[in-house]
Amino acid sequence: MEKNFYRVERHWMYFFWPLIATFVTGGIAIIWVLLWVLRFWFDDIYMTDDTFYSKLGVLRVEKKKILFVQIYNAEYKQSRLGALLGYGTLYVRVNESKNLNQYAYINESKCLQKFINKYAIHDLRLN
Repeated sequence: MEKNFYRVERHWMYFFWPLIATFVTGGIAIIWVLLWVLRFWFDDIYMTDDTFYSKLGVLRVEKKKILFVQIYNAEYKQSRLGALLGYGTLYVRVNESKNLNQYAYINESKCLQKFINKYAIHDLRLN
């Protein structure tokens, strides 16, 4: 039976650019902000003891289930502001593919990357 280890949360900086766009356009971009608010509420990223789950989107929902044994690499990137405020972008690569799963504005992305790499067991000789 799977245990829920970690629920991933977005950082409040997720709203920075939509709010700036709304201010600059005089409120015209408010629909964009509302869409980002809905995504903030409905996006769901969490991990169990052996699986990484993500459900992203409002109108077009994209669901992913990645077993830790399939994860080849997890890394994160932070800007200076992200390092100061505690958010970043997490990149998850599955089975040596060139495609990266990208999750932006993640709270404590460095801790999350370490958690994934700790539990992701992959032996490249098996592929």
